[in-house]
Amino acid sequence: MHVNATEHKVLGIIARTPGTTPGRLVGETGLSNAAITKIIDRLGALGYVERARDPGDRRRFILTATAAHRRVLGAVMAPMRAGMAEVVHGLDESGLAAVGRRLT
Repeated sequence: MHVNATEHKVLGIIARTPGTTPGRLVGETGLSNAAITKIIDRLGALGYVERARDPGDRRRFILTATAAHRRVLGAVMAPMRAGMAEVVHGLDESGLAAVGRRLT
């Protein structure tokens, strides 16, 4: 995906909480405002994040993961999904429960 671990973490938060704000990311990650701004700029340049003015407070921005992010993530995760499908193929409910316990 061409992102580092910190960018990946921030992108994950944005993807899970559409409409999140840079301020919330600062609070959730402990990173500085400047660091979050730099990460958002980079994720935007990659096409993974859209930034829009908050309609409730025009001074703030809200952030949303893009369809491009979902496509790239889907492609990156496809081999893992295929491998997991092979692992669980033919398992009964007990076997599926065991795999679920192991994954958690």
